[in-house]
Amino acid sequence: MELLDEIKNEYIRGNSSYRELSAKFGVTYSEIAARAKQECWVELRKAFKESGVEKRLDTVTLRLIEKLERAIDELDSHITTVRIKEKSTEYDEEGKKAVSERIVESEELHIEKGPIDRNALKQLASTLKELKGKEEQTEDTSVEVVLSDEARELAV
Repeated sequence: MELLDEIKNEYIRGNSSYRELSAKFGVTYSEIAARAKQECWVELRKAFKESGVEKRLDTVTLRLIEKLERAIDELDSHITTVRIKEKSTEYDEEGKKAVSERIVESEELHIEKGPIDRNALKQLASTLKELKGKEEQTEDTSVEVVLSDEARELAV
């Protein structure tokens, strides 16, 4: 993505002025203002704010942040499974022949603190990618935001 496109996206989605963006990205004010005038950034920002996309993005972002916090909390935990198998046999009076046999199996799950859980780390990385998002704009005055399937479910 070209630097001026990145500046344009930040201007349209945010509240920064051309001067603030100039200082942040190291591009001259006049260059930003010229490109903004040519591509009607002010109108695009207004359309974006009025479209309600911003509120939906805020909602999705908050939900993803909550998932991130849960994933971070779970990073130091891992699940262990304890399987127990008990076998008891009853013999006849002489103790030679088995009369009955009983097998009892049980399984217990334990959450323990310890090394990083790889699955939780993968979930964290996935959530971070979604949070960054793949938002794209169309060339007209409308704004199109592309969300992943999980982010779309969260937005509903």
